[in-house]
Amino acid sequence: MTENQTPLLTALDAFRRIQPHFEWDQEEVHVIALDARQKVISHRMLFRGTVDHCHIHPRDLFRFLILANASAFILFHNHPTGDPTPSSMDIKITNKLLKLSRLIEIKLLDHLVLTTDGFKSFKELKLL
Repeated sequence: MTENQTPLLTALDAFRRIQPHFEWDQEEVHVIALDARQKVISHRMLFRGTVDHCHIHPRDLFRFLILANASAFILFHNHPTGDPTPSSMDIKITNKLLKLSRLIEIKLLDHLVLTTDGFKSFKELKLL
């Protein structure tokens, strides 16, 4: 994904932008790096797991964001089961990443859990 002049201002904007880039047979974690106006700088699939689990390494996520010179980011992962409800582990890792993002001053704007039919937004669920 290359830089785009259209800012990602809503969870639906972000979902529409990222959804075509996912494979659906196993969990994947993607991140979009954004500039100060919430325009896309870069996108990367960072991790691929199994049908029901994917481990996220914060150092790899933040390395990508720092090298992209990001001001903010949106995190995405899929649930191949078809249920976009965040798990307790999803909430735990998101809270950890939120603390780290505040420390290094790269804003975590949202974390979307995707399925082939839709998504859940941590921001809209008041989990961020």
